[in-house]
Amino acid sequence: MRNKIFRTIAVFVVIAVFSITLSMKVDGYDMYNYSSYNSLNNVRLTQNKNQVFIVGTNGKDVNIDSIFPDNYSVNLSLGHNVYSYELFSDKFIFICPDRSSNQTEIVLYDIYDDTITSFCISGLNSYESSQIAYSDGYVFLADDFGNVNQYSTNGKLLNTQEIYSDRCHLMCDYYGTLYCYTSNRIFELYGETFYEICNCSIDAPARFISDNTFIDDTGYIYTIGNTTEKFISKLSTVTYPSGGIHNNSVVIADYDTIYTVDSDSDKITRYIDLNRQIEMLCAVGDNIFAFNYHDGFPTVSHIKFSNLNSYTTGTNVIDKPDDIDYYISSDTYNIDHKKCWITDIAPQTTVAQFKRNMNYDGFDVSFVRFDGKVLKSGKIGTATVVTFYNDEISFRYELSVKGDLTGEGNMNTRDKSMLFDYLLEEVIPTGVYVDAADLDYSNSVDIVDLVILTSEVENIDL
Repeated sequence: MRNKIFRTIAVFVVIAVFSITLSMKVDGYDMYNYSSYNSLNNVRLTQNKNQVFIVGTNGKDVNIDSIFPDNYSVNLSLGHNVYSYELFSDKFIFICPDRSSNQTEIVLYDIYDDTITSFCISGLNSYESSQIAYSDGYVFLADDFGNVNQYSTNGKLLNTQEIYSDRCHLMCDYYGTLYCYTSNRIFELYGETFYEICNCSIDAPARFISDNTFIDDTGYIYTIGNTTEKFISKLSTVTYPSGGIHNNSVVIADYDTIYTVDSDSDKITRYIDLNRQIEMLCAVGDNIFAFNYHDGFPTVSHIKFSNLNSYTTGTNVIDKPDDIDYYISSDTYNIDHKKCWITDIAPQTTVAQFKRNMNYDGFDVSFVRFDGKVLKSGKIGTATVVTFYNDEISFRYELSVKGDLTGEGNMNTRDKSMLFDYLLEEVIPTGVYVDAADLDYSNSVDIVDLVILTSEVENIDL
């Protein structure tokens, strides 16, 4: 089934781009406000080797703006609501579940040919962007049972490989080489077979930022060689795995500051402070793009490295020290320094209460809600990002509020409805949301958790 695409001609595209963006000069770089994206969901930057895009969805509608090297807009209207999406070289892939028919539509949009193809899969239980990939003309889907399924672009199942006993994830490098990874292994596709190339701990999602370097969800950087991997233990605070390469150094963000990490010496160079938390980074050549929310609007800062001078150099600027619990600790909450989670937070906890229950002497603290809103007061919710920082080091954590599955910071009927969707597998919980839903501390989300949540909500309503 072919979906209708709405795309304006070039002269109107230029007008449209400037009508939804506001450009300003800030400290020698350009910043663009994308006001039309304020009402969209899952807004983020994405890139291939040569292009950078800002993308957002709203139900069946998709907005795509090319922001480098060319400026143009694309509006897509798909057949079903978009759950997740990813870019692979010249193809956007959108995952669109149809709950009523138990089918999932896979939509491929070719950014160069401006064409759409799609096919449907019955009974699919994989909806995350990290479980789909496009490589060498085929669509690959990893399921929750350790299998990777290969499809033609017309939906024919061509091959299934059993990789692992648990959920698998996928990613492609800039050459289109396909990798499958689990929580502790990486496999590379050679021909029609996946071969294990190394063991390492990876937190999904993960994405490549160069031909052989990728970043995982906790900000750790990996470099893949022929059969080995090199681990650079630096922590980035972006909310989606992202970064870049500049002059053979890795470009990352720590809270509001851009750094480079030399992959050979591990030397860190500090470059520019944007005075607001950086959510994502992309890089093409000398051009760095930082995504964040400013005054409530999605913004993109375009920075040319050739126009910058480093103002702080040294090592261990953003290393996570072995004695991290000496810096950040709590007698009230559980802190997982490996996952960078703070859990066991009670519903209705406010910013002020959370700060009183934490030990972080010598640090400032900031809060960014799951939707990008900066919190100065009020309730903190699940997936809120808290950053403890000073001039030399920073630590970023995601928060888990028990029973709060919407990020609002409380327990109500919306959370109960979300947990019901979890149990029906209409929505797959990930990350801190799994911890927030695990009300009986059984390390799984099941009917017992729904019973507990229902009881809690009823007691609140009394």
